[in-house]
Amino acid sequence: MTLESDGKPASAAFEMILGEFAKSRDDLVKGIAAAAERGDYDAVTGLTERLKRADVVKGELERLRGEWQWVFSPESVQMELLESPVFGGDAVVGVPDQFELCSETLRAIRALGGKARVWDINQTVIKQMRLPGEITRQMHESGQTKVEWELGWARTILKRCELIDNPQRGFWELTESGYRQQLLTAAEWKDLPCARGGG
Repeated sequence: MTLESDGKPASAAFEMILGEFAKSRDDLVKGIAAAAERGDYDAVTGLTERLKRADVVKGELERLRGEWQWVFSPESVQMELLESPVFGGDAVVGVPDQFELCSETLRAIRALGGKARVWDINQTVIKQMRLPGEITRQMHESGQTKVEWELGWARTILKRCELIDNPQRGFWELTESGYRQQLLTAAEWKDLPCARGGG
């Protein structure tokens, strides 16, 4: 396959591989269920380990796809962010809280290549969620906007859960676990032991 300058053939290849991967993962899940039904717990253990490894590989593939798009077709990444639905499918009402912003923050850092400045992360989340000006302009007593305040707490939660780190001032990057982390709902983030005790 020839890789054109806009990266489209490679993007299609990633989509094809991830599609096939999803089918294979579904087969593993069905295999685990069938083995459990038979009472074959050795098979359940073996297949579960394969499933865990498969999820690691899937995370790496998604990370590589995101990096490829960002390098060779950054405009498609921006359009994907602008056109993506609000996480959870509902329109945003009021300022989203820190738990609502955790998955969006992970998505933003992934889209920005795995490492980015705070300002870029914040702006990407705002675009992803299509937050209107009447929400993004609301001020917090700290002097930040309320959205910036909640995003700061979202990063604190993600760092506490060892999903992101800030190796240098003003920059945040995904950890290996952060690349693999599934996107959760606000309620699911609240239930994580590592996420408790936020602002």
